[in-house]
Amino acid sequence: MKAKREYGQYKRDRARKTLREFLSMADDADFLALLWAVDALQSGRENRANRYITYPKEAATEDISSSFYAYKWDFETLATVLLTSAKKPPKQGRNKHVNCRVWGAAAQAVNDLRDVEEAETSLHIDGTNIMLEMHRVAQRQFPWQRGYANPQHIYRFLYVYGQGACAEHFEQVHGVSLADFSMIALLMFWQLSENPWIVRPDTTSVGISKDTFNAALKVLGVTLAEGRAEARAMQAKAALNAGGSIARTIYQPCLLRQFPILINPAVGGRLLAPLPQLVFYRATAGLYYDVVRGGTALINDANARFEEYGRLLIRTYLPRFEVQPAHKYPFNGNPVDTPDILVKDGGNIVAVFECKATKLSFDAQFAENPMEAAKGAYDQMTKGIFQLWRFFSHARRGLFSAEPVAADAHGVLLTMETWFAMAKELQAKAMDDARQRAAADPNITDEDMRPIVFCSVSELEDTLGWSDEDTFLTLLARSAEERFRGWSIMSIQRDEKLKAQKVWRKFPFSMEDVMPWWSKIEDPNAKTEKLTA
Repeated sequence: MKAKREYGQYKRDRARKTLREFLSMADDADFLALLWAVDALQSGRENRANRYITYPKEAATEDISSSFYAYKWDFETLATVLLTSAKKPPKQGRNKHVNCRVWGAAAQAVNDLRDVEEAETSLHIDGTNIMLEMHRVAQRQFPWQRGYANPQHIYRFLYVYGQGACAEHFEQVHGVSLADFSMIALLMFWQLSENPWIVRPDTTSVGISKDTFNAALKVLGVTLAEGRAEARAMQAKAALNAGGSIARTIYQPCLLRQFPILINPAVGGRLLAPLPQLVFYRATAGLYYDVVRGGTALINDANARFEEYGRLLIRTYLPRFEVQPAHKYPFNGNPVDTPDILVKDGGNIVAVFECKATKLSFDAQFAENPMEAAKGAYDQMTKGIFQLWRFFSHARRGLFSAEPVAADAHGVLLTMETWFAMAKELQAKAMDDARQRAAADPNITDEDMRPIVFCSVSELEDTLGWSDEDTFLTLLARSAEERFRGWSIMSIQRDEKLKAQKVWRKFPFSMEDVMPWWSKIEDPNAKTEKLTA
């Protein structure tokens, strides 16, 4: 066994060296433009990509199952390795630098990364931890598969993070309103999708001053040199949190999520977004970086707005239900809150939702033991389960009597992000920890500690589009069954044939609610096509 492990470590070290040496011979600006070009080639923009790279015709595909298709999440990793690898001085002669004008250079980098991934996986994954690996894989891939430039994603995050005190704080810190920032981000997404290394656009024609644009760019972008320094700092912090080193190359924090735009002073300050979709990420989900820096008051403001959004979704899609916010009621002489969302049908509360807007940290997504590495965050999830059980106990005992609660009412833990994607073990651990918390109150019985449905808000959006009131309640009941523990409710809805609608209902809210300038942009058909592409 020792010899086998030593050989595995040798293969890993050799694969890592091969990848880093290849990238050390690539010019940063040229290789990042290559990533842009291949992304364009495989995102329906071949007419843009063919100006910058040569490629086999099979590479112009959007088919994710094609052997020529390059995954976006791999490009994130390659950008990270590129920016954290030392550079070899340029030399004359053959094979002394990487030709970044050919698709094959990207293909070689991806294949080298595959070799690293395979070698590292063989050292870390076995039958005892394979299910946690599925969770990490899901966290890396699912967001890209869902996409960032779609109406649900944009509306949700701007509704929660882009209004009220959060918006006021953003403007105070960055010197640009969130309304202007979101408009600039959309314009930059469009322009940076069309060409690599663009000149700074003149936004005065749409009413945005040069100073306002520059303030937004400071949030969205850094120079290549600054990007290298920041990428290394992020990597060092992740390594420290992991106990001194990062065990898995594919699980590293990516600079492009915080700064999706890179600025190249060597060519007059031109701008590049290697993965333009991440411009939208920073201007929506990435607003959490700004919220969390504002302290507890802002986090509480965002949490309250998330609860509002959950109620708005259910009420709009399922109008038969009466959807109520949390109630206060007395317990042991003190006021306590019900769960955040109460759903009534036929005069009874039939479902209750506890909402958790906590963002998935890097450790929560990719650590070897997520619940230990991100204990504080997972404790919030455990607390949410306990709060649901406590409410059921109080309802059963008549301590909460403002509304009748159905004996089979469903408990749902609704999260802003996919905390429990492909994670049966994490769900089970959260339930066990909640039972330990509940053990301190002997009045909470097994009857109260009913199965909990784990659901992210993006899953809720998707399932509501197919549901009516009756099928939605059936879906919650099926999702609580042990045979479906760890499943996505979307998969349960599909496999159990619980789609009440023949066609998925489009997202029902107006983008102008969260982007007040939306209707002022010319050619609304074109902008909608871009957003839903």
